[in-house]
Amino acid sequence: MRFKDLLAATAALSTLCLVTSCGDSSLGSGVGEGKTVNVTAQAADSYKEFDVITGNTCSTTGSTGGTIATEFVNVDVASAQQISTGKALDVRVNSATISYTPASSTSPPIQNQYVAIGTTLPAGGSISIPIPVALREVKLDLMNKGLLPCSTTIYKYHVTVSFEAVEIGTGSTMYPTANMTASFADVSG
Repeated sequence: MRFKDLLAATAALSTLCLVTSCGDSSLGSGVGEGKTVNVTAQAADSYKEFDVITGNTCSTTGSTGGTIATEFVNVDVASAQQISTGKALDVRVNSATISYTPASSTSPPIQNQYVAIGTTLPAGGSISIPIPVALREVKLDLMNKGLLPCSTTIYKYHVTVSFEAVEIGTGSTMYPTANMTASFADVSG
């Protein structure tokens, strides 16, 4: 008798999970689900190290020259038609939120960054979107938190880029994500 109850409860839960996932804006694993298309995002680099100062010279007296500049990572965003739909629709990629999770206890927190995008992803197509993962402001903040030029300090983060995209014609909003690891440093030679 208990086995039958357990089986019935499992079937009910499975049905509930299946029904509630229909039309959801995320299929998991970073896939956004619209009414006619699914959208994926993939960072071109799974790991990238960013110098806080680019073009500087390190010597025994410290760092000279160079600039603190924003650096980008290309993220490939692709649309694929769902099997059960008729015509696939274009998707408007409105924005991205960049989230930084410290990968070690020595890496200080970084505030999430918002980026306006405003580009159209054709149905069944793909585009590469440059995302400013290493914003100048982030580098300055990390320098204020102890990341000194020409030092051996390295701050490492798990980075998630979450896009807000809207299917044109249905208004279905989806949130595909791309993940990577980023290190910020200015290691002396």
